[in-house]
Amino acid sequence: MWQPDPAGRKYLRAKETGARMGKDFHGAKAAVFIGDNLLIYQRDRGVIWSGYWDFPGGGREGDETPTECIKREVLEEFGLIVPDSSIVWGRGVPAMFDRNAVAWFFVIQLPQGAQHAVRFGVEGQRWALSPLDDVMNMPNLIPALLDRLTLWLRAMSSDRI
Repeated sequence: MWQPDPAGRKYLRAKETGARMGKDFHGAKAAVFIGDNLLIYQRDRGVIWSGYWDFPGGGREGDETPTECIKREVLEEFGLIVPDSSIVWGRGVPAMFDRNAVAWFFVIQLPQGAQHAVRFGVEGQRWALSPLDDVMNMPNLIPALLDRLTLWLRAMSSDRI
């Protein structure tokens, strides 16, 4: 299982919090780990990226901050409550559908056993838990999500040097 910095440091950079984090963004997605596995779902038929595997997340509502947005999306899509302390990394990235807009990508770590609380919502065909390596090698993972996972893994590696 990947671990945050042993000192417990959050990976949200100070400059990415506060006003900059809460302004002008399109939405948020998250790699949600439950224990060692990623929580993923297969997108509905008849929507963009139909049948592809996706992460929890979606568009911003009202004046939400990025963390409020992702916490709401995980609750709506999977019935899981995300404590602030479970959000271990986040970064502004180009939005998937408008590369000129900003979206947020987070990494969330929930404890093993949280999968028993999943209440799958109305979006998607099915959900699964899968090891990180398997997700990164899925031929039908939304391509932008692979890029975001790679960004996080590189940041984790460089932050520890």
